Amino acid sequence: MTRIEPVDPAELFPKVTSRFREGAFSLYGGRLPMLYRVLGNSPTLLSAWLDVAWALRFESTSPRALREIAILLVGHRLEAPYCIGAHVRMAREAGVSAAEIEAVPAWSTSEVFNAQQRAVLGLTEAMLGQHVGGDTLSLVTDLFGPEQTIELVLTIAFYQMVASTTKTLDLAPEG
Repeated sequence: MTRIEPVDPAELFPKVTSRFREGAFSLYGGRLPMLYRVLGNSPTLLSAWLDVAWALRFESTSPRALREIAILLVGHRLEAPYCIGAHVRMAREAGVSAAEIEAVPAWSTSEVFNAQQRAVLGLTEAMLGQHVGGDTLSLVTDLFGPEQTIELVLTIAFYQMVASTTKTLDLAPEG
């Protein structure tokens, strides 16, 4: 169970934006993920969190499959089972193959990834190590352009925060 008591969705919905209420019902069938229920202890920050999360998820122009493999690598490297559990399903829905999902932790020695995927995974690894060399960022920018590079950088950074948050709150993966 989580270290901070989750908020009952009935108490939370009146305190958050209509975008969140509508999105929660359409995305999760009216069932809120435990992460959102715990973050609901601060409705203002939950709304801000979701504004960023949903912009990255639904308004980005970079390929969703690339963002999902980056998120999975963040989850594996930071040992964040909640993050991995949530995003294996999303990666599949985005078109990431089972072989690619399985190979993410050992991506650098795997032959299943193409050049674009390897560039994104390399950027992710570098960001996790807190040192992104000019060659790494130049390669990603050459492949994806400035807008998509920023989307990828912010996705990787955001999910480092997600991993840290879910581990700190001791959130178990949801089925």
